[in-house]
Amino acid sequence: MRGVIADRVRGVPRMRQRLVDAPFGCGRPFWIDDPRFDVREHVRSIRCAAPGDEQALLAAVAGAVTMPLPRTRPLWSATLVTGLAEGRSALVMVFHHVLADGIGGLAVLARLVDGLPGAPDPGFRAPSPRRHDLLSDAWRSRLHALGRLPAGTRRLRAGAAELGAGGTGRPPRCSLNRPTGRRSALAVARVDLAPVVAAAHARGGTVNDVVLTAVAGALRTVLAARGEDVDGSSCPCRPGARPRRPSSATGSAPSRS
Repeated sequence: MRGVIADRVRGVPRMRQRLVDAPFGCGRPFWIDDPRFDVREHVRSIRCAAPGDEQALLAAVAGAVTMPLPRTRPLWSATLVTGLAEGRSALVMVFHHVLADGIGGLAVLARLVDGLPGAPDPGFRAPSPRRHDLLSDAWRSRLHALGRLPAGTRRLRAGAAELGAGGTGRPPRCSLNRPTGRRSALAVARVDLAPVVAAAHARGGTVNDVVLTAVAGALRTVLAARGEDVDGSSCPCRPGARPRRPSSATGSAPSRS
């Protein structure tokens, strides 16, 4: 398994890169090829607890996806889960969101699965950018941002007005709206896709709209069953829109916080 993944990540440059902080005044964190990249640090194998059914697999997956990804190396992991019922096994891939978001994650997985031609190796490892280049790029970005400041200010005001239109402020505290620990549990809900698509199209929405509505309704049911306030437990939000960008781009742009 390690050998197969090591061979295929050569066609996905981001999987051999890590984020580093830029020197003071030189802009945002940036990606560099990790000179110490070792696939053995990313791929491991665990045995699923008996009886190896779906619930046992989900427990193993929960442990894999909640394991922190060290920033000192590329932000992904692969866990081979063996010992499943009927002699099966599962591969759990974890990508940090800065490495790949939903669509980008699918693009990365497409390079790793069987049956597809291997991508050419772009060359490893590329030299790290020089401080002078980082500083020049940072100042160009800042000057460009100044030109977009008026339009950005207008968008900020419009967004604040839209989010404040509900007048609810912060949502009230409830059993679902509180700090959580590191323990997680996973569950699966299965539905036929055809009725979901039909319901979405009948109301001018998307499958995601139907899923969000179902999740919101389920949370409301849980709160009501616990005797908690459901009418006041809401806050305005705006669904994110994915901008168009080159097919080679994956993940999210890092920024300082």
